[in-house]
Amino acid sequence: MSGIYDGPSEGFGTLVDGYVSYAMAVISGRAVPDLRDGLKPVNRRILYSAKEHDKKTLQKCVGLVGDALKLHPHGDGSVYGALALMTDENGTYNIPYFHGMGNLGKVYSSDKPAAMRYPKAMLNENANDFFLDKEVIHLVPAEEGEGYEPSVLPARYPVVLVNGAEGIAVSAGTKMASFNFEDVLNLVIKYIQKGDLDLEDAICPDFPTGGILVKNDAEIAKIMLTGTGKLKIRAKVEIEGKSILVKEVPFGRTVEGIVKKIKNSDIDGVSNVINTTGRNSKAFITINCKNKRVVEDVLVTLYRMNILQNVFASNILVTCNGEPKILGVFGLVKEWVKWRKSVLTEKFNYLIDSLQGDKIILDYFLRLVGNEEWKDEYVRRLTKEGKKSCDEYLDSLFEDNEDWSKNGISVKDWIYDRKGSAFNRGGAYVSKYENVLRTEQLYKDTLEDLDGYIVNEMQGIIRDKKAAGYCKRKTEITMKDYRFSKLTDESETIDNSYCVFTLCKDGFMYKTRDKLNLPNENVLCEVEATADEVLLGFDNFGRIVRIFGKEIPFSGEQGTYMPKYLGTTFEEKYKLLYICKIDGSRKMLVYRDGYIGFLDTSEFEGKRNSRAINNGVCLAVRDKLLEVYDGDKVPRYLLLADDSYMDRIRIGIVETEGIAIRSRTSRAKVLNGDYINTSYIKGFNDPMQLSMFMEHAEQHIGKLKWYKGDFYGEDTEVADGTYLDICKDLEITDAE
Repeated sequence: MSGIYDGPSEGFGTLVDGYVSYAMAVISGRAVPDLRDGLKPVNRRILYSAKEHDKKTLQKCVGLVGDALKLHPHGDGSVYGALALMTDENGTYNIPYFHGMGNLGKVYSSDKPAAMRYPKAMLNENANDFFLDKEVIHLVPAEEGEGYEPSVLPARYPVVLVNGAEGIAVSAGTKMASFNFEDVLNLVIKYIQKGDLDLEDAICPDFPTGGILVKNDAEIAKIMLTGTGKLKIRAKVEIEGKSILVKEVPFGRTVEGIVKKIKNSDIDGVSNVINTTGRNSKAFITINCKNKRVVEDVLVTLYRMNILQNVFASNILVTCNGEPKILGVFGLVKEWVKWRKSVLTEKFNYLIDSLQGDKIILDYFLRLVGNEEWKDEYVRRLTKEGKKSCDEYLDSLFEDNEDWSKNGISVKDWIYDRKGSAFNRGGAYVSKYENVLRTEQLYKDTLEDLDGYIVNEMQGIIRDKKAAGYCKRKTEITMKDYRFSKLTDESETIDNSYCVFTLCKDGFMYKTRDKLNLPNENVLCEVEATADEVLLGFDNFGRIVRIFGKEIPFSGEQGTYMPKYLGTTFEEKYKLLYICKIDGSRKMLVYRDGYIGFLDTSEFEGKRNSRAINNGVCLAVRDKLLEVYDGDKVPRYLLLADDSYMDRIRIGIVETEGIAIRSRTSRAKVLNGDYINTSYIKGFNDPMQLSMFMEHAEQHIGKLKWYKGDFYGEDTEVADGTYLDICKDLEITDAE
């Protein structure tokens, strides 16, 4: 009895036992890959039969399928389907084992391969990694077919991690992500060298379809430790005019499925969607939008509806010696290394044993030819009396040796077959015997250091596969996610995903998914926030303004003109000067005339009332503002410089830690001096930095005065204040 049912019904107990036996048979013999070689039985049988009948040339797939059916009689369709997935033409495996030609399907498509009588395939060089250790391939009677098959193939690396797997068995299933080849082998090396693995060694999946993986450290950790976890994969896209080009689909999605979902979703802003898969096409899918302004909104909608993204739910179930095991990636590496060591132990013991025959024969032969009296007598009998006399003589010489009775016959036969010249001090057999001894010692040394052998083996495989182009990562990794939620069941969906708001000097604001990398001279502020976040700012009239992120469309070629967004009637004189997140931090405003003010964002937390507040900050922002610092980035010392006096320069140094905090509409004077009008600014984080930059720095703290010392650092590092040009432009405008 199985122990699952212990009731009184013997018949029901038998039924339970039968069900358990059937379930185990499907798990271990059909649907779940083996931890050791990473193969399901059908894949192993295809590889082995192809190797046995390898013609070193492309052959019709129907022939390969026919050979495999002798070992796996479960229908040609299932065998052909498994064969197609193993080809480079299909692309499902990160490391394919067959070179294919013809229509063998695609990993990103739901279209089936052509009939097996049309495409061709042949084993490629990657298949050798299953057969190089041929000494330890154990053939057993085929469980389901006829003839013999290997119980497991001695894979040289953890195939199950490199290529991943999916399978549904009885009451169980496996879904394993594939990982980058180099990452997997380096993980094996780390485990051997460190003796264990921790979360610092975690690796991210690398899917054959590419795409973008949103890295979630918590979920990655779960997959490493337990094998279960959920990861989000997005399509890789490019925006071209008013079109979205899908260059790579997320693993688990197909081109046809995505096109169908878009057509059925009736997304506002989409004019049409086309499957543009082709040999020379720019993309798999082209999504045409109604105009450029809605492109980013359409893209976000496609992510929110999970059309251009997919969640991969990992569940690592493998078998080992016929037993199912649930493991994390780390546990799988540990078990695989343990098995690999057993394979190498068997292999090198076998190789050592295989040397013993030659070693014994050569040892006796060299003993014979090394004794002149023995050699002369043996040669005389060899030339005069024949084999029987030669054998009797060798028996008389070596009958006292323990291993002579076991090996004597083969030794006598071998020596008798040598040519006469071989007895001239052994000839080439001396060096051959020495080579056997060296080889034996090499094998023994390897057995003593299997860890070192595996590390060298992994490094060699990485070099080979890197040269062949198999180590390049396909899936891009990002920390930026698209997150959406609802405040209530009735409310609209809000976009909590990462974006960047960039405020430029020309009055335009850009809302993008990544930084624009514009020249610094064009940018006033750059804020990393969420797409629907409320931002705080101030303008050149001293007003505090709120900018509602959800009202700012994602930018195409043109941003949002902020004077128009904020409803001003004097756009030519209006400037939005600063934006930031309402995160409770305090901003420090540095003015040209020796004053400093503050803006505390905590005052506005949780408030979503008016868009503009008059008397927000000191009106000096209009023409005196020089720089704005975030609270956590305020330097300890500020160097302010005024070079408006021809070849003379005045310098003042502000110690920021001692400045009294004022209300947002007032300022604190921090520099003494007459006619203060600084234009240049530089920050220092400690006194040492300041003293290494200029001479007599202490004489300028708190006062603006003529500088008579020398600069140790580059004086060009004292740069224009961000707002200098804007304030000067406003002064000119007012004068006009």
